[in-house]
Amino acid sequence: MSRDQFKKGCSLPNRLRTPTTGAVLTVALAICGVYASNAIAGEETVALPTVHVVTKEIRFHHKRALLVKSIVVGNLEGVTLRVSCDRCRRYSTKIHETRPTPTTKSFSGVSWIIIVGRDIQITVSKSGQTGRFLLLGAGLQNTLAFKASGCMTAKSVRRVSCPEAAPAAPVAGSTVPGGNPAVSPKLEVPGSPAGTEPTKTKSTPATTTAEPSPSQSPSTPSPEPSPTPSPTTYSETTGSVVHTWTDYSNAGGNEGPEIPSNDTVQIACKVTGFAVADGNTWWYRIASSPWNSSYYGSADAFYNNGETSGSLKNTPFVDPNVPNC
Repeated sequence: MSRDQFKKGCSLPNRLRTPTTGAVLTVALAICGVYASNAIAGEETVALPTVHVVTKEIRFHHKRALLVKSIVVGNLEGVTLRVSCDRCRRYSTKIHETRPTPTTKSFSGVSWIIIVGRDIQITVSKSGQTGRFLLLGAGLQNTLAFKASGCMTAKSVRRVSCPEAAPAAPVAGSTVPGGNPAVSPKLEVPGSPAGTEPTKTKSTPATTTAEPSPSQSPSTPSPEPSPTPSPTTYSETTGSVVHTWTDYSNAGGNEGPEIPSNDTVQIACKVTGFAVADGNTWWYRIASSPWNSSYYGSADAFYNNGETSGSLKNTPFVDPNVPNC
Protein backbone atom coordinates (compact mmCIF):
# COMPACT_ATOMS: atom_id res chain seq x y z
CA MET A 1 0.00 0.00 0.00
CA SER A 2 1.35 3.45 -0.87
CA ARG A 3 2.04 6.28 1.55
CA ASP A 4 -1.15 7.95 0.26
CA GLN A 5 -3.34 5.33 1.90
CA PHE A 6 -4.24 4.51 5.45
CA LYS A 7 -4.34 1.01 6.87
CA LYS A 8 -7.43 -1.12 6.29
CA GLY A 9 -7.83 0.23 2.75
CA CYS A 10 -8.93 3.73 3.67
CA SER A 11 -7.66 6.12 0.97
CA LEU A 12 -6.58 9.65 1.67
CA PRO A 13 -8.94 12.23 0.11
CA ASN A 14 -7.87 14.87 -2.36
CA ARG A 15 -6.81 17.95 -0.43
CA LEU A 16 -6.86 21.65 -1.01
CA ARG A 17 -3.58 22.87 0.49
CA THR A 18 -3.48 26.45 1.61
CA PRO A 19 -0.38 28.66 1.28
CA THR A 20 0.18 28.72 5.06
CA THR A 21 2.30 25.81 6.24
CA GLY A 22 0.44 23.27 8.36
CA ALA A 23 -3.13 24.12 7.31
CA VAL A 24 -5.06 21.71 5.10
CA LEU A 25 -8.71 22.08 4.12
CA THR A 26 -10.11 18.80 2.82
CA VAL A 27 -13.36 17.72 1.19
CA ALA A 28 -13.56 14.34 2.93
CA LEU A 29 -12.68 12.99 6.36
CA ALA A 30 -8.96 12.70 6.83
CA ILE A 31 -9.05 10.14 9.63
CA CYS A 32 -10.47 6.69 8.98
CA GLY A 33 -8.82 4.62 11.69
CA VAL A 34 -10.50 2.67 14.46
CA TYR A 35 -10.09 3.17 18.18
CA ALA A 36 -6.99 1.66 19.73
CA SER A 37 -6.73 0.92 23.43
CA ASN A 38 -4.65 3.78 24.80
CA ALA A 39 -2.44 6.69 23.82
CA ILE A 40 1.27 6.00 23.61
CA ALA A 41 2.70 5.93 27.13
CA GLY A 42 4.79 8.95 28.05
CA GLU A 43 3.68 11.12 25.12
CA GLU A 44 2.40 14.62 25.74
CA THR A 45 -1.07 15.45 24.40
CA VAL A 46 -1.74 18.30 21.99
CA ALA A 47 -4.02 21.02 23.35
CA LEU A 48 -7.66 20.73 22.29
CA PRO A 49 -8.50 23.37 19.64
CA THR A 50 -11.22 25.95 20.12
CA VAL A 51 -13.85 26.36 17.39
CA HIS A 52 -16.25 29.11 16.33
CA VAL A 53 -18.48 28.96 13.26
CA VAL A 54 -20.79 31.27 11.35
CA THR A 55 -23.96 29.50 10.19
CA LYS A 56 -27.33 30.11 8.60
CA GLU A 57 -30.45 28.01 8.16
CA ILE A 58 -31.37 26.92 4.62
CA ARG A 59 -33.61 24.42 2.84
CA PHE A 60 -31.86 21.73 0.84
CA HIS A 61 -33.87 19.20 -1.22
CA HIS A 62 -37.09 20.31 0.55
CA LYS A 63 -35.58 19.75 4.02
CA ARG A 64 -34.11 22.01 6.68
CA ALA A 65 -30.34 22.12 6.61
CA LEU A 66 -27.51 24.16 8.03
CA LEU A 67 -24.99 26.15 5.99
CA VAL A 68 -21.60 26.59 7.64
CA LYS A 69 -20.19 29.79 6.13
CA SER A 70 -16.91 30.08 8.03
CA ILE A 71 -14.84 28.34 10.69
CA VAL A 72 -12.34 29.87 13.11
CA VAL A 73 -10.03 27.42 14.91
CA GLY A 74 -7.85 28.56 17.81
CA ASN A 75 -5.31 27.22 20.31
CA LEU A 76 -3.00 26.13 17.48
CA GLU A 77 0.46 26.64 18.90
CA GLY A 78 3.00 24.66 16.86
CA VAL A 79 0.53 22.10 15.47
CA THR A 80 -0.65 20.91 12.06
CA LEU A 81 -4.34 21.61 11.45
CA ARG A 82 -6.71 19.71 9.17
CA VAL A 83 -10.35 20.67 8.62
CA SER A 84 -12.58 18.36 6.58
CA CYS A 85 -16.21 17.53 5.81
CA ASP A 86 -17.45 14.02 5.01
CA ARG A 87 -19.02 14.09 1.51
CA CYS A 88 -20.52 17.52 2.16
CA ARG A 89 -22.15 19.46 -0.65
CA ARG A 90 -21.12 23.10 -0.77
CA TYR A 91 -21.69 26.37 -2.58
CA SER A 92 -19.03 27.15 -5.17
CA THR A 93 -17.64 30.06 -3.14
CA LYS A 94 -13.95 30.83 -2.87
CA ILE A 95 -12.35 29.70 0.38
CA HIS A 96 -10.18 32.32 2.09
CA GLU A 97 -7.71 31.45 4.82
CA THR A 98 -6.42 34.08 7.21
CA ARG A 99 -4.48 34.04 10.46
CA PRO A 100 -6.10 36.58 12.84
CA THR A 101 -3.55 35.71 15.55
CA PRO A 102 -0.40 33.53 15.60
CA THR A 103 -2.40 30.67 17.15
CA THR A 104 -5.66 31.09 15.18
CA LYS A 105 -6.68 30.17 11.64
CA SER A 106 -9.87 31.34 9.98
CA PHE A 107 -11.51 29.78 6.90
CA SER A 108 -14.27 31.87 5.31
CA GLY A 109 -16.36 30.83 2.33
CA VAL A 110 -16.33 27.10 3.17
CA SER A 111 -20.10 27.01 2.47
CA TRP A 112 -20.63 23.42 3.65
CA ILE A 113 -24.22 22.13 3.79
CA ILE A 114 -24.68 20.08 6.95
CA ILE A 115 -27.36 17.39 7.15
CA VAL A 116 -27.50 14.19 9.21
CA GLY A 117 -24.54 12.01 8.32
CA ARG A 118 -22.44 14.87 6.91
CA ASP A 119 -19.94 15.81 9.61
CA ILE A 120 -17.04 18.24 9.93
CA GLN A 121 -13.85 16.88 11.46
CA ILE A 122 -11.08 19.04 12.89
CA THR A 123 -7.75 17.45 13.80
CA VAL A 124 -4.55 18.86 15.29
CA SER A 125 -1.29 16.93 15.39
CA LYS A 126 2.33 17.45 16.36
CA SER A 127 5.35 15.21 15.94
CA GLY A 128 6.04 13.18 19.08
CA GLN A 129 2.72 14.04 20.71
CA THR A 130 -0.76 12.51 20.88
CA GLY A 131 -3.08 14.47 18.61
CA ARG A 132 -6.66 15.61 19.17
CA PHE A 133 -9.82 15.60 17.03
CA LEU A 134 -13.29 17.14 17.12
CA LEU A 135 -16.32 15.90 15.17
CA LEU A 136 -19.08 18.45 14.46
CA GLY A 137 -22.44 17.50 12.98
CA ALA A 138 -26.17 18.16 12.81
CA GLY A 139 -27.63 18.74 16.27
CA LEU A 140 -31.09 19.36 17.69
CA GLN A 141 -33.19 22.22 16.32
CA ASN A 142 -31.01 22.50 13.17
CA THR A 143 -27.83 23.49 15.01
CA LEU A 144 -24.19 22.47 14.65
CA ALA A 145 -23.19 20.35 17.65
CA PHE A 146 -20.15 18.57 19.03
CA LYS A 147 -20.70 14.92 18.08
CA ALA A 148 -17.46 13.40 19.41
CA SER A 149 -13.92 14.26 20.44
CA GLY A 150 -10.82 12.39 21.46
CA CYS A 151 -7.18 11.64 20.80
CA MET A 152 -5.27 10.08 17.91
CA THR A 153 -1.82 8.76 17.15
CA ALA A 154 0.26 10.48 14.51
CA LYS A 155 2.15 7.72 12.69
CA SER A 156 -0.63 5.18 12.14
CA VAL A 157 -3.43 7.76 12.31
CA ARG A 158 -5.62 5.86 14.74
CA ARG A 159 -8.09 7.13 17.28
CA VAL A 160 -7.04 6.24 20.81
CA SER A 161 -8.27 6.71 24.34
CA CYS A 162 -7.05 10.00 25.77
CA PRO A 163 -4.79 10.00 28.83
CA GLU A 164 -6.47 10.94 32.10
CA ALA A 165 -4.40 14.12 32.25
CA ALA A 166 -5.72 15.36 28.86
CA PRO A 167 -7.79 18.58 28.99
CA ALA A 168 -11.55 18.12 29.22
CA ALA A 169 -13.39 17.83 25.90
CA PRO A 170 -16.70 19.49 24.90
CA VAL A 171 -19.87 17.74 26.01
CA ALA A 172 -21.28 15.59 23.19
CA GLY A 173 -24.47 17.18 21.87
CA SER A 174 -23.62 20.68 23.03
CA THR A 175 -23.88 23.45 20.43
CA VAL A 176 -20.71 24.68 18.77
CA PRO A 177 -20.17 28.43 19.41
CA GLY A 178 -21.96 30.19 16.56
CA GLY A 179 -23.70 26.94 15.56
CA ASN A 180 -27.26 28.10 16.26
CA PRO A 181 -28.41 30.37 13.40
CA ALA A 182 -31.71 31.11 15.14
CA VAL A 183 -29.96 33.14 17.84
CA SER A 184 -29.66 36.85 17.15
CA PRO A 185 -26.24 38.55 17.26
CA LYS A 186 -27.78 40.83 19.88
CA LEU A 187 -28.41 37.93 22.27
CA GLU A 188 -28.48 39.20 25.85
CA VAL A 189 -25.55 38.20 28.04
CA PRO A 190 -26.54 37.01 31.56
CA GLY A 191 -26.11 39.92 33.93
CA SER A 192 -26.17 42.54 31.16
CA PRO A 193 -28.91 45.15 30.69
CA ALA A 194 -31.55 44.23 28.13
CA GLY A 195 -30.65 45.24 24.58
CA THR A 196 -26.90 45.60 25.18
CA GLU A 197 -24.35 44.01 22.87
CA PRO A 198 -22.35 40.91 23.96
CA THR A 199 -18.92 41.68 25.38
CA LYS A 200 -15.68 40.53 23.81
CA THR A 201 -15.48 37.59 26.24
CA LYS A 202 -18.42 35.98 24.42
CA SER A 203 -18.94 34.60 20.90
CA THR A 204 -21.42 36.22 18.51
CA PRO A 205 -23.65 33.73 16.65
CA ALA A 206 -24.67 34.46 13.08
CA THR A 207 -28.14 35.50 11.93
CA THR A 208 -30.44 33.44 9.72
CA THR A 209 -30.50 34.77 6.13
CA ALA A 210 -32.15 33.94 2.81
CA GLU A 211 -32.55 30.30 1.73
CA PRO A 212 -31.44 28.83 -1.61
CA SER A 213 -34.02 27.24 -3.89
CA PRO A 214 -34.89 23.73 -2.58
CA SER A 215 -35.22 22.36 -6.12
CA GLN A 216 -31.70 23.17 -7.24
CA SER A 217 -28.22 22.08 -6.27
CA PRO A 218 -26.13 24.63 -4.36
CA SER A 219 -24.77 27.42 -6.49
CA THR A 220 -22.83 30.60 -5.88
CA PRO A 221 -24.96 33.04 -3.83
CA SER A 222 -25.63 36.47 -5.28
CA PRO A 223 -23.16 39.11 -4.04
CA GLU A 224 -24.43 41.63 -1.53
CA PRO A 225 -25.02 45.15 -2.83
CA SER A 226 -22.60 47.87 -1.77
CA PRO A 227 -23.76 49.52 1.49
CA THR A 228 -25.14 53.05 1.20
CA PRO A 229 -23.36 55.58 3.43
CA SER A 230 -25.34 57.20 6.20
CA PRO A 231 -25.79 61.00 6.00
CA THR A 232 -24.52 61.44 9.57
CA THR A 233 -21.38 60.02 11.21
CA TYR A 234 -20.53 58.72 14.68
CA SER A 235 -17.30 59.13 16.67
CA GLU A 236 -15.61 55.88 17.72
CA THR A 237 -12.19 55.43 19.36
CA THR A 238 -9.80 52.56 18.69
CA GLY A 239 -8.26 50.47 21.47
CA SER A 240 -5.62 48.94 19.19
CA VAL A 241 -4.30 49.39 15.67
CA VAL A 242 -7.07 48.76 13.10
CA HIS A 243 -6.32 47.30 9.67
CA THR A 244 -8.75 48.51 7.00
CA TRP A 245 -9.98 46.70 3.89
CA THR A 246 -12.29 47.33 0.96
CA ASP A 247 -14.04 43.95 1.42
CA TYR A 248 -15.51 43.44 4.89
CA SER A 249 -16.95 40.02 4.00
CA ASN A 250 -13.55 38.31 4.01
CA ALA A 251 -11.17 40.98 5.40
CA GLY A 252 -9.67 41.29 1.94
CA GLY A 253 -9.72 43.26 -1.27
CA ASN A 254 -7.42 46.29 -1.15
CA GLU A 255 -5.77 47.15 2.14
CA GLY A 256 -6.16 50.74 3.29
CA PRO A 257 -4.23 52.90 5.76
CA GLU A 258 -4.09 51.64 9.35
CA ILE A 259 -6.00 53.49 12.06
CA PRO A 260 -3.63 54.09 15.01
CA SER A 261 -4.50 52.93 18.51
CA ASN A 262 -6.48 55.40 20.67
CA ASP A 263 -7.44 57.44 17.60
CA THR A 264 -10.99 58.76 17.18
CA VAL A 265 -12.52 58.51 13.70
CA GLN A 266 -15.93 59.10 12.15
CA ILE A 267 -18.05 56.05 11.37
CA ALA A 268 -20.73 56.04 8.67
CA CYS A 269 -22.48 52.77 9.53
CA LYS A 270 -21.98 49.18 10.68
CA VAL A 271 -22.33 45.89 8.77
CA THR A 272 -21.77 42.19 9.50
CA GLY A 273 -19.00 40.40 7.65
CA PHE A 274 -15.85 38.41 8.35
CA ALA A 275 -15.65 36.90 11.86
CA VAL A 276 -12.47 37.80 13.74
CA ALA A 277 -10.80 35.51 16.28
CA ASP A 278 -13.31 36.03 19.12
CA GLY A 279 -16.30 35.64 16.78
CA ASN A 280 -17.17 39.33 16.35
CA THR A 281 -18.67 39.82 12.88
CA TRP A 282 -19.32 43.58 13.08
CA TRP A 283 -17.41 45.99 10.81
CA TYR A 284 -17.45 49.79 10.60
CA ARG A 285 -17.46 51.82 7.40
CA ILE A 286 -14.83 54.52 8.04
CA ALA A 287 -16.10 57.95 6.94
CA SER A 288 -13.04 59.99 7.97
CA SER A 289 -10.31 60.93 5.51
CA PRO A 290 -8.29 59.24 4.02
CA TRP A 291 -10.70 56.26 4.18
CA ASN A 292 -13.63 58.31 2.83
CA SER A 293 -16.27 55.59 3.28
CA SER A 294 -14.34 53.27 0.93
CA TYR A 295 -12.72 51.11 3.64
CA TYR A 296 -13.94 49.02 6.55
CA GLY A 297 -12.40 48.11 9.91
CA SER A 298 -13.41 45.47 12.43
CA ALA A 299 -15.52 46.97 15.23
CA ASP A 300 -13.75 44.57 17.57
CA ALA A 301 -10.77 46.92 17.87
CA PHE A 302 -12.93 49.88 19.01
CA TYR A 303 -14.15 50.62 22.55
CA ASN A 304 -17.76 51.06 21.33
CA ASN A 305 -18.88 52.55 24.64
CA GLY A 306 -17.51 56.09 24.74
CA GLU A 307 -14.21 55.17 26.38
CA THR A 308 -10.99 56.46 24.81
CA SER A 309 -8.30 54.56 26.74
CA GLY A 310 -7.67 51.39 28.71
CA SER A 311 -8.19 47.70 27.97
CA LEU A 312 -10.63 46.40 25.34
CA LYS A 313 -11.59 43.49 27.59
CA ASN A 314 -15.33 43.33 28.36
CA THR A 315 -16.12 46.16 25.94
CA PRO A 316 -19.09 45.69 23.53
CA PHE A 317 -18.67 44.07 20.12
CA VAL A 318 -20.21 47.13 18.47
CA ASP A 319 -21.83 50.47 19.30
CA PRO A 320 -25.60 49.89 18.92
CA ASN A 321 -26.10 53.61 18.24
CA VAL A 322 -24.33 53.29 14.88
CA PRO A 323 -26.95 52.50 12.18
CA ASN A 324 -26.71 49.50 9.88
CA CYS A 325 -25.38 50.15 6.40
